[in-house]
Amino acid sequence: MSFLIVLFLVPSCLLAQNQRYVTVTTPQGAMQGAKLDYGTNTNDLYYGSAYSFLGVPYAQPPTGQLRFSEPVPMQPSNQLYDATYLRGRCPQAGVSPGPVSEDCLYLNIFTTQVGNTTSLNAVMIFIGGEGGFTRGGANEAEIPGTVRNLASRGVVVVTVQYRLGALGFFNLANSGVPANLGMQDQVMALQWIQENIRSFGGDPNRMTLCGHADGACAVAAHALSPMSNDLFQQAILQSGSIYTCYQDTPQPATTPMPTLQRDPGLAYQPLNQQQQGQQQQQQQQPYQQQQQQYVPPYTTTPTPRQQTVADEDPSLQLAMAMCNVSSDQLRAGYSNARLRTCLQSLTVDVFVQFQGYRTSKWVIVRDNSFMPGSPQSLSQNARRIPMIIGTVQDEDADYVFRMIADGSARGQSEQQLFDGWFVDFAKKNKINGTDASQVKNIIENNYGITQQPQQNQQFYNPPQNGNNGQNQNYQIVSQSNANTYNPNNGNNQMQPTNNGYQQQTYSNTQFSQSTGGNNQQTMQYLQVISKISSDANGVSQSVSQVNLVQQQGADTRLFQFTHVSELGRSNVPNTGDWKPVFRGQDQYFLFMSQTVWTTGQPTAADMRVANEMGQKWTDFAKTGQVQNWQSTPPGQYNYCNLNAQPTMQQNYAPTARAVFNDQVYPIVQQATNTAPFIPSPVPSPPLAANQNANVMVHNSNGSSSWSVSFSIPASSLLPFR
Repeated sequence: MSFLIVLFLVPSCLLAQNQRYVTVTTPQGAMQGAKLDYGTNTNDLYYGSAYSFLGVPYAQPPTGQLRFSEPVPMQPSNQLYDATYLRGRCPQAGVSPGPVSEDCLYLNIFTTQVGNTTSLNAVMIFIGGEGGFTRGGANEAEIPGTVRNLASRGVVVVTVQYRLGALGFFNLANSGVPANLGMQDQVMALQWIQENIRSFGGDPNRMTLCGHADGACAVAAHALSPMSNDLFQQAILQSGSIYTCYQDTPQPATTPMPTLQRDPGLAYQPLNQQQQGQQQQQQQQPYQQQQQQYVPPYTTTPTPRQQTVADEDPSLQLAMAMCNVSSDQLRAGYSNARLRTCLQSLTVDVFVQFQGYRTSKWVIVRDNSFMPGSPQSLSQNARRIPMIIGTVQDEDADYVFRMIADGSARGQSEQQLFDGWFVDFAKKNKINGTDASQVKNIIENNYGITQQPQQNQQFYNPPQNGNNGQNQNYQIVSQSNANTYNPNNGNNQMQPTNNGYQQQTYSNTQFSQSTGGNNQQTMQYLQVISKISSDANGVSQSVSQVNLVQQQGADTRLFQFTHVSELGRSNVPNTGDWKPVFRGQDQYFLFMSQTVWTTGQPTAADMRVANEMGQKWTDFAKTGQVQNWQSTPPGQYNYCNLNAQPTMQQNYAPTARAVFNDQVYPIVQQATNTAPFIPSPVPSPPLAANQNANVMVHNSNGSSSWSVSFSIPASSLLPFR
């Protein structure tokens, strides 16, 4: 009898596969997936085959009474679950194509084998996220590339959706709403994968957690969190670190203070710009899609007023605007139940379109469960997790893209552009007076900015209260060595060198409306500003992440993605002869999105880079090793220069380390008297003197990671982008 049963089961399984569908049984229940077959011709853009299980639920829908609640596990089901199509992304603005839904806690699985419990494949789990945890989710255009470049190489690929924006990162003391709900969603997804991945041919003991931008910050947080540190074995961080989206929960300020103008979606417009001499021209529409002004659905409009430090938190802004409650009421003990009832009664589109006063971004905060301490304190007890960490060549070119798009850089000198950037930098880091002057001189000297007469110090007088944001991760320097750098001593100048960036050449001297009216000289200025902004943020923060991981004794592999390609370049403003490798462009070569690859003209070099990334990433997931890519010893910063012909290089980001990690942020730390996240890094060697530093041409792209606020009347509510 048993012999007859075996003969019956085997043909049934084969029949299901031949018919394009396959069924697996998991602890949660039976699921039906589909077989994706792109053929075996390696000359085609897409090839290979895998089974896909799409829209797999890992938690109950966070709707109704479960909105603003911790995720609740799914109950096992006796019914066959249809996992052959994607479910909607979590609520967010600007999603096209595809629907969004508050019922969005799903994951997607791609595997070359199912039901195999004896020969299991390594698992790669991808967490997306960008725009301050406001965008991300399943992308149908990336499915063929996921099969071709990842799953076909013998790994199980899992992509995870989680609550975004206010629904996932609302955090207000005494509100009754748990903090870091989006991160807790991810924890539950990891737990589900641990318990069920064997049914999909995956090894729960060989799981690599991967992330890009905000997703990379989330991965770094999981590596520290006591809730999830033991749920995976390795990690890959692309263009992100724990320092790009985490901050301690600030105490509300008691004294109203003016705050900085900052809109993550537009070019910077510092306060008092008329006195500063900046003439912001709005002759061109920003390249990012504009939306109609959003009118909140409350009946009593709050009185327009200036925002304060106490109000720069987006959660506070949301409560004040949508529930018609003031910050004073909240501090005085406004009813938690009343506030939660208000938030749960709002329609989901309110959370999508409301962006507070567009003054800050959603971040991971310190709480009592997921992040119960600083990164440094948590790292002391966290398990060692080998990591790949890296950035693209032009990590913050998006800063320049916005200025090109709206024409605000037109006609400005290098000094004027730098002054505008530095005003925001000083206020964001809350430094003024001699501290701001010292920092400004350090940056000017090391990046070849032509110094002008002293600027009006009123522009460097930021609020004295509030949290110091992302720059708390640096050791306070003692008074004995705080002034070892003398910006007026030419012998001590640390001029930038070519640290792996490809030098660009320029020939177009004609006025070009397609570059925002900026000529060759202005574009060169913008490159320098972009480089400074990049080093001050994403690059130096990645260095801090490397230092943190290495202090734990974990293997760390560094990379810089330097491949110059036309793929995806139509999505950003024209930069003339300068071809920045902008933030997110490396993702095109990992997932090979149809939107990018089938509409562009990929070259042989592009194909080699895609193969290099796919092979290196999956090799690391499978073995923890990558051929010809060694881990970097502490303090040496060896890295893989990742392009069509990848090579090992020495001395990753020397300018960023020498200027910002070693000098600028220790001064900021001392000036603001904030506790450091991590100990001081290994001092960087002095950079070689370069009398022509002002011709530096390497830059960066990607959304700025700064988390700051600006003054605007409460009536000027604008939607998410």
